[in-house]
Amino acid sequence: MVEADIQSVVDKYARALEGSSLIFDLYPKPRPQGRPQKRYRPLPAAVTLSVISTFEGFAEDLVASFLYGQGFGWAYIALHANLTNPSVNDLRKKLDHIGIEIQLQANWTTPLPKQTSRTGWDPWGSAVTWNDLLTQSDSWMQVRHCLAHGLVTGLEPEIWPGPLDKRSASNQEREPAPKASDVLARTNAEDKKALQLYPAIACARIYSVGAAVLAGAVADHLGEVVDTSALHKFDQV
Repeated sequence: MVEADIQSVVDKYARALEGSSLIFDLYPKPRPQGRPQKRYRPLPAAVTLSVISTFEGFAEDLVASFLYGQGFGWAYIALHANLTNPSVNDLRKKLDHIGIEIQLQANWTTPLPKQTSRTGWDPWGSAVTWNDLLTQSDSWMQVRHCLAHGLVTGLEPEIWPGPLDKRSASNQEREPAPKASDVLARTNAEDKKALQLYPAIACARIYSVGAAVLAGAVADHLGEVVDTSALHKFDQV
């Protein structure tokens, strides 16, 4: 076996997230109540697309590095590390498939912005469990699909279609897939949701914190020590 070097995988994703973190700096300060001027409204979509797209590279690198460290050949690595638009939940399933169990403390939670009726969004957030994070990562992938395929603009309250689901109609009815609208902001318009600043913060935290947890699990499995603190760059946004 060889050193898998999970630290380099973490460091590359942290560098890729630098651009996403700088997008938040473009948002007006102090943060306006309600929707900002129109020129600022593309920023949440830009954060969402950049965080999720760079996660794909992290996911493939993490799986490939683990398999390489276990001595597998390139053909086998290419088969299992070829991931297209994976959510945190998809990567978790892949790691489980190749023998890595994710073990967290029973009371593990991470803070996300929480919508309230008084303020619209509470920037101090609420604690979500690991299972909640995984489910929301699937919903954010649906947000990504809607944006990438031009089904919405992300600028205004909109009807977010979907979810995109390859399963049979009966399976979808029996176990509905997470929807884009599950993680977006409530609006006064019926059936319309909005991609605003605080949902984008939640997306950034879900994917970066999820990446940190999964990288730590792989490193633990390999007996390596990994510093994932650089992935927590959205904790104070």
